[in-house]
Amino acid sequence: MNTTKSKKSLAAQKADLFIQDNAERKYVLDFAASDSQEGMKEHLERLVNYKTRLQAEEAWLIHIGIARPTEKYQYQFHPDVDSVYIWHDPDFNKATAWIYKNGKLYQGDIDLINKP
Repeated sequence: MNTTKSKKSLAAQKADLFIQDNAERKYVLDFAASDSQEGMKEHLERLVNYKTRLQAEEAWLIHIGIARPTEKYQYQFHPDVDSVYIWHDPDFNKATAWIYKNGKLYQGDIDLINKP
């Protein structure tokens, strides 16, 4: 019996974090490291599925990578998923964040303070 496939199928059905606040609002989050375009598409599909199954108000993809994502692939967005993409250089000297919320894309630099 091939257990690898069944474990992967089970993992593919779940997001990384589920939050339910005191007002009973539900949120799902999925975290990703640098991944292929196909891998990011799978993260988005998983979140949409999980958001629907749990009747969550929001779904967020949090993607952190060492390579500037636009150099590797184009960002992928889904209308039902909000996204945060954070790129940092190998030495953690600089970082940039792209936030996709409610169909709008925002970009900003991140100050890396308290660096050892």
